[in-house]
Parts: sequence; structure tokens; C-alpha cells
Amino acid sequence: MESKTEEICRIAEAVEGEEDRSVVLKICRIKLDELERKRDDMCKVKEKCELNIKEKKLQIAELKEDCERKLNEFEQWKKFRELKEVDVKNAETSYKNVMSEMAASVRMIQSKGMERMGAGGSVSIVQITLLGGKDLLICGRDGTSDPYCTMGVVEAVHQSVLMKAVNSMTDFFATKSSISTLNCQHSTTAHGTTAPQWNERFELLVTTSEPFVVAFEVWDDSDHSSVKLRDMKMSDDGKGASYNGEGDDFLGRAFLPSSMIKSELSEWVLPLYSRDRRTTYGEIRLCITLITV
Repeated sequence: MESKTEEICRIAEAVEGEEDRSVVLKICRIKLDELERKRDDMCKVKEKCELNIKEKKLQIAELKEDCERKLNEFEQWKKFRELKEVDVKNAETSYKNVMSEMAASVRMIQSKGMERMGAGGSVSIVQITLLGGKDLLICGRDGTSDPYCTMGVVEAVHQSVLMKAVNSMTDFFATKSSISTLNCQHSTTAHGTTAPQWNERFELLVTTSEPFVVAFEVWDDSDHSSVKLRDMKMSDDGKGASYNGEGDDFLGRAFLPSSMIKSELSEWVLPLYSRDRRTTYGEIRLCITLITV
């Protein structure tokens, strides 16, 4: 295929006359220049279009990534919402269970209170929020312990049991007595620590108008059970740990007499004493109040 220049020359040679041939040649060259300019313009337009296409492709890719990111965020939010809905349902179930347990506890306390009041006595409730402990004894090889706290109301009829336990260096909650489950409770086990944070609430029934003592004992959990499922039975020999937790190590005891417990909520830091009350084994912190039914 001949070029534009060859075609112009061929056309010029076909024209008769030198002058006419020169004119035709100029015209053809002008047309050729116009064609070259148009070609250059078209090349520039093509380059511009290609550049625009690249930019559009980049924008499309960015939009695609943004859409995928938004979709992932939406899926995560959807899963989070589903989990929150499950948490809300679990919380509602837990709340209902707690309210049911509290109602049962109130009914039991009211029943016991009515029986006691029918016998001419009085009824009160000691509310305790066991906050935590500090500087407890180390029982584990890892330099920590697994402490839990037992607590109970010692009424006047049991004062001799308490004094015997204190004076004889035995464990009060491990001695044989007639204290009911309403008068004794225990916390959960805080694993691997000498500074437990329990933040648990308890209610102890007091069925006397006479002075009483709230006794606390802290133990190291030997079976590492997170929840103490004891049936409040005492050991027969009066030795070792209480509440069917034989082998648990004694970490200390504390007492709070009724004269120090007021109707207003008060916070206490009680030192934990050894069995002979000559040495302190850290401390426990709690809030306590007395409510008359």
C-alpha cells in the first residue's frame, strides 16, 4: 500500500502542465498536513481517553474496595448485634433467675421470721457485700492462692461455740454446731491471687435481739472449683477445712460484733488473724448493714 506522499506524487505526475502539477502538489501537501494534524489530534484524544479510562478503573476499584469494606463492617455489626441480643436474652434470664432466688429467699426469711416472732423473738438481716482481700497467705507453688471466704452469724446461744473456737485454736466453721444454712454462706473462689476481688452480696438471718457476732474465715480452695457447692455440713473431727472442703488451707479469720453493725451502710477493712490471734494474714474489705424485718 503506497504512502500519502507517493500518492500525491502520482497524482501530480498525472496532471498535464508543470504549473498545474505544482498547484496540485501544493494542494495535496496541504491536505496531507491537515490529515497529519488530525491524526495527531486523534492520538491526543486517544491518549486522553485512555488516561480517563485508567482513572475510571481506579475509581471503580476504590469504590469496589469501599463497598466490600462497608459490607464487612455491616456483617460485623450484624454479628455484634446478634451477640448483643443473645447477651440481652441471657441477662434477662439471669435477672429473672436472680429475682426468683431472691423472692424464694425472702419467703424463707419471712417464714422463719414469722416462726421466730411467734415464739416471741425478733428477726433481722445482715446484708454483706464482700468486696475483696489483700496480702493473703501464699499457698500455691506459683506464689498465689485460690481464696474463698466463709461467713456466718453467731447468735448468743452459740457464743460458747465461738469462744471455744477462738480459745482452742480450732476452726469455727469446722466445729459441730446447730447453725442453719440461713446463718452461713460462702463466696466463690478467686483463682490465682492473694488480692481477690469478689464483689459478692450476701444476706444472713439473725433471729435474736441479743448481741451477736459475724464471723469470717478465708480458705484456700484445694480442689480449684470455681463455685463452692457445699451443703454446709461440718467435719466430724473439728479439724481441717469446712463445708466438705477437706484439705483446704486456713488463711485467717475475722470477727465483727453486732455493736459495730449499724442500720446505715458502712465499709470495713478487717485484718485476718491466725488461729491463735497472734499473727495477721492480710485483710478483707466489705460493706455491711443491719436491716430489721
